[in-house]
Amino acid sequence: MDEIAISEPASPREPVTGDPRGRASRQALLLVLGVLYGNGEYDALLADLGAERDRLDLPDPRSGGAFRLADEMPRLVERHAMLPPFDPFAPRDEAAIAAQAAARQAVMDEMTATLYDSADRRVALDLLLLALGHPGASERAAAAISLLDMVSDPALPIATLAEVVEEDADPLAVRMARTALARLGRLPAPAGQGRSATPPSAPAAAAPDALIVHGTHFARVGTPHSDWWQPSGLFHDYILRNHCPGLYAAPDFFSWSGGWSDHARHAGARHLSAWILARGLSRPDILAHSHGGSVAMHGSSLGLHLNRLVLMSCPVHRGHYAPDPSRIAAVTSYQIHMDFVVLADRGAFRFRLPHVHDRYLGRWFWSHGDSHDPALWQAEGLSL
Repeated sequence: MDEIAISEPASPREPVTGDPRGRASRQALLLVLGVLYGNGEYDALLADLGAERDRLDLPDPRSGGAFRLADEMPRLVERHAMLPPFDPFAPRDEAAIAAQAAARQAVMDEMTATLYDSADRRVALDLLLLALGHPGASERAAAAISLLDMVSDPALPIATLAEVVEEDADPLAVRMARTALARLGRLPAPAGQGRSATPPSAPAAAAPDALIVHGTHFARVGTPHSDWWQPSGLFHDYILRNHCPGLYAAPDFFSWSGGWSDHARHAGARHLSAWILARGLSRPDILAHSHGGSVAMHGSSLGLHLNRLVLMSCPVHRGHYAPDPSRIAAVTSYQIHMDFVVLADRGAFRFRLPHVHDRYLGRWFWSHGDSHDPALWQAEGLSL
């Protein structure tokens, strides 16, 4: 769906109307049901969701064990036989799709109201299973991601996520699906895009003392990556002109593979340390987006010393990736409220560490790249 800037969410319990906030809030609800009603392994994210509950109006869950998906499907089919699932690869009949979407949404509205009245885990499961047949790719992806946390057999949600990726109709849904599949180890890392630790180029006019580290590459193989972080890129140019005249701008700028795995991030951290050493940079500032922040944080655990680390929409996996306070002078983390890509990664939003300044930005849900949007930096008065 179109990523329209949303500064305040609607309540997910309200019927979905033409207001983009209503649909976005309902998608967020689908995406977090697995955290609220799942196996309880996301304590840090649950704490962050609890802090956001009043603003987003999330239900209070009841506990329960994992369901056998095969046992639940006949009941769902029986109750919703008049709602055939959406086939993304069938010839498109827009009128039929709209009618089907309206019928399914009406049942989902009723089921959501029941969920808020009862907080029953079985109702949450029914809602997610019903959403797997929604014409909206983001709804299907969100529901599949939550089902992965709730059912004992992941075959159906995995198949749904793979279908969303193959359909490739909604960029946000594809990012969510790829993130979740990668978290499960179902996607290979993309072909390496990182640059080797080549000898440094001739010194720039201002001694370089900062660099930008990009995050995961979501582009399909053979398609170009965004260049916002490269010299002459939109964000790079903004930071260079307004905040950091020493931002590294030579042609041998840093890049890593952008792979969807801990292995790729650890390799990126080793490459980052070697790249900085080869250029003689002393305690540089780093601005890092998404899992580029994980690369920088792991670099600090390998002995990399930094001045300031600015994290932009970095999924928080405490105990797995954390900035080393003995090697980083200051850490700031900027987050979008309920960032769908961070939620798909099942990352938390706040470090809750004394040496990290956590800050939410005035945007909800999307885009994952809003945190490196110069317009948002200006509006929010952000700095290094």
